Amino acid sequence: MRNWMGWPVLICASALAAEVAELGLFGPAARTILVGWFMLVIPGLAYARLLPLEKDPLAMCVVAVALSLTLDTLLAIVMVLTHVYDPGLALFILIALSLAGAGIRLIHSSRFPSKVR
Repeated sequence: MRNWMGWPVLICASALAAEVAELGLFGPAARTILVGWFMLVIPGLAYARLLPLEKDPLAMCVVAVALSLTLDTLLAIVMVLTHVYDPGLALFILIALSLAGAGIRLIHSSRFPSKVR
């Protein structure tokens, strides 16, 4: 997995699939699976890849899920407290955060290629 740049592709593809599913282009079962996968794993994975956890894949998976649930919960709390709760908007914000994390990873790997984990 060293120097594998497929993680940003996975993050972008999952974000695209979740957004397409949210727009209603898939059935309810596919929508649940795609959006559930995205919300459970992808936002945290985008930022867990920035941590030095490459040698322990299980730790990276646990951190990715924990970060995802934390981001989901914090976003929901902020949206409810500001009275602008909209599930579509929440998904859009999580997609933006995930793509930003993948972009940070790409920028870091292009500036410091010897330090890419």
